[in-house]
Amino acid sequence: MEEPVIEQRLAAATATPPSQRSPEVAAFIECCQLQRELAEEQRQGANPARQQEALAALKLAKSNASSPAVALWYQPAVYEAALERVLSAARMKKRFKPRPARDPATRILALANSDFSIRTLLLVAAAAPAFGGANISGLLPVYNSIVERMQRPAESAKLRPELGQLQSEVARSLLSYEQLLAYFIKLASNEAAELMANGGCGIAAHIDAAYRAQAELVPKLVPDALHRQFFSLMAAEVQGAMLQPPAYDHCQQTIRNLAELLERAQQQDSDFTVALCGYQLASLCPDYGAVAHKKQLHQQQQQQAAHLQGSSAGLPAHGGVVPPSAFLGWLKQARRAHARCQATLPKQWTVGFERRQQAPLVWKSWLQGLQREGDRWQLPSTAQANQVDAQTVGYAAVVSLTHAAGTSTTGCPPWGSPTGLGPK
Repeated sequence: MEEPVIEQRLAAATATPPSQRSPEVAAFIECCQLQRELAEEQRQGANPARQQEALAALKLAKSNASSPAVALWYQPAVYEAALERVLSAARMKKRFKPRPARDPATRILALANSDFSIRTLLLVAAAAPAFGGANISGLLPVYNSIVERMQRPAESAKLRPELGQLQSEVARSLLSYEQLLAYFIKLASNEAAELMANGGCGIAAHIDAAYRAQAELVPKLVPDALHRQFFSLMAAEVQGAMLQPPAYDHCQQTIRNLAELLERAQQQDSDFTVALCGYQLASLCPDYGAVAHKKQLHQQQQQQAAHLQGSSAGLPAHGGVVPPSAFLGWLKQARRAHARCQATLPKQWTVGFERRQQAPLVWKSWLQGLQREGDRWQLPSTAQANQVDAQTVGYAAVVSLTHAAGTSTTGCPPWGSPTGLGPK
């Protein structure tokens, strides 16, 4: 159990002056406060009315949507109650006998189709992290359907006032319509990542729709949520890797996008996003090094030709190629940000960083050797390549779009391998 540790980290987070709290520390504190409120309401024992159930679902959905990684499992009783509410609404029992995995998901989809209201959406969003423990799977079509319908102008025009009316009963607005839609996109992309990692190809259209929404819609819905921007970049990479082989210019653009996001995260004190971007950048070194090495050879040929022709123009030292030392720098930044996250965030949110750092750390000595030898790319020896455990590389390629660092991703990874969005 993480309970003693999570309380220690909550105390450390709360002790941090508000002006010095990172976005993730502020989210951690708010998630805990919301779940404590819900737990206290449940302990009072009153049988909540329909409106009170919707308000409870709103608070838990806000907690889930605020998490940069997996939903914070802080007060288990509130998830038990959320699961009971949505199962009751879908006319299902809490514990299932062995039956086709699609049946519970089909019931939940039928619930959403028959009553596509803010109350129903909040019930599903609140209980989503508990579905796995209840053996409810096959939810990707459910989430994709919700995402598609929430974008329809007629549905949006109906749902937005419902959400506003519900939140008029609380002290402040907890969840915007855009944040709720982005959360369902996150749930869909996580489901898609798991299906890809397990070789599920039967619903390719649903997987593609989930990744497309993550890549194209989320940056517009929640532009200030930097960790969501990271996962959107990774979703775009997944789609790109499916359509074309790696190319130098594409890898350069991937690295440029991640480096720019890392810089934004540093400006906003988002250690979580700095760690995400830094580890992802560092993990790209072997794949980028392969295409950069070819680029360097081509540049050398150009230099030799220019020299023979008597030209003094030449080319810059790196010729636009990102040197190995840059990857070492990103790894260093990621590890420092990771350490700061470990001091004030729950382990549930930071445990994924332990996996993310494995592959970059294996390549660290290779990068250091390249730096000492002129900071230019050379292909690793067979022995060096064999040092990277296949399972570690496989996971690093899949660990990037959940979301903590319990999430998954890609960049210029082993091309063609699935990359994920991470846990729910």
